[in-house]
Amino acid sequence: MSRASKRKIDSDLAARIPKFKSEKEEAKFWDANDDLVGEILKRHGKVVGPLNVIKSEAPTQAISIRVPVEDIAKAKEIAKKKGKGYQTVLKEVIHEGLRTRVTGA
Repeated sequence: MSRASKRKIDSDLAARIPKFKSEKEEAKFWDANDDLVGEILKRHGKVVGPLNVIKSEAPTQAISIRVPVEDIAKAKEIAKKKGKGYQTVLKEVIHEGLRTRVTGA
């Protein structure tokens, strides 16, 4: 979370949020600190900072698909560089691909 994002919430709450080295580390922190998430939401009445990425409002569904081994290896390479899980990278790629096809962007 950037310093600018921390300023959007009360200083006592911001002080409880560490500086993260990666998105993976940040996701683990938020998953383990739902009490802090709840307090932020209670005080501010809306999602602030990166929480809206982690706590998606859109419903999700587990699926099982076969993906070429080379694609998984590439996703793992990208994920390692970005500090996130390869499944997250695959979801982002799928989402972007679908958005591009729908909007033609």
